[in-house]
Amino acid sequence: MYNNIRLAVQIKKINTALHLFAVAPCNNNAWSLLVRLEPGHYPVLSDRGDRSLWAIRAAGKLLCLMRGLPKGNWLRRSWETRTLYAIFLLMSRLLERVSRRLKRWYMFQVIASSVSRKTGLEIGGPSRDFSKEGLIPIYSRVGTLHTCNYLNANIWSNQAFDYIHEASRLESIADATFDFLLASHILEHVANPIKALKEWHRVLRPGGSLLVLLPNKEHTFDHRRPYTSLAHLIADFEADTREDDLTHLEEILRLHDLEMDPPAGTPEAFRERSLKNFENRALHHHVFDPKTVPDLFSFAGFRLTLESIDFQPHIIAFGRRSA
Repeated sequence: MYNNIRLAVQIKKINTALHLFAVAPCNNNAWSLLVRLEPGHYPVLSDRGDRSLWAIRAAGKLLCLMRGLPKGNWLRRSWETRTLYAIFLLMSRLLERVSRRLKRWYMFQVIASSVSRKTGLEIGGPSRDFSKEGLIPIYSRVGTLHTCNYLNANIWSNQAFDYIHEASRLESIADATFDFLLASHILEHVANPIKALKEWHRVLRPGGSLLVLLPNKEHTFDHRRPYTSLAHLIADFEADTREDDLTHLEEILRLHDLEMDPPAGTPEAFRERSLKNFENRALHHHVFDPKTVPDLFSFAGFRLTLESIDFQPHIIAFGRRSA
């Protein structure tokens, strides 16, 4: 926590310097701030970000030296503007990286506190996204984690699961069993996502947490497909659409970007695999719109407290079961 407070102070210094440069590029306070930056003390920074900090500091020192030269000096005339531009560029990139790191750190703290030493269920998985090397490394924080999949051996995993159920029909699990539920890139493979969400709501205790990762179509092989409307998802729920549904098959075959999905193979192989979707569950039935995700989860009885599209190719949705 101490280091993160120091980082916040550091960011304030950089922001102040950027502001001063923007208002008055020759302001002494602006460039003197740069030489007081402290690389190497902020774990939340990546190595790349820390190197940027060193570069900014070095450029600041160079600017200090040049501004000590007479105004008409050829070296000052040649390099002062270039150095100033380099500092601007480096600081902008650094701020972007630091902002991303801080968002990830905050997101992790919020989510980890809801699963720490508690009992949960993961639909699908295990997911690299929740492992030590993943985006949200919470596996080490949980108390007990049960797993569930539609089949023991499938194209995603060969490991044994605690429960073998459809994501939308957790029949053997009693109401209010778990403190939290995880699902990384599962809901798009479910033909009736609202039914699944309502079932996940049922097995969670009141106030229980739900963490769902969905694909952001702009960064996946679904980028050519239109978003699925909330009205369509509700209609699927009201019609009790089953997992053997292939309503979107022709759209998928026409708009799926095979160049971004090498395992899908040729168009012929992809079509053959898609027709057997009830066996392999490889299709993305729906394409989720980040703008309507809160309404989708609200319809199923969840209140989202965090949604992010900052970490591609994911839409990250975290919330709690309403009472």
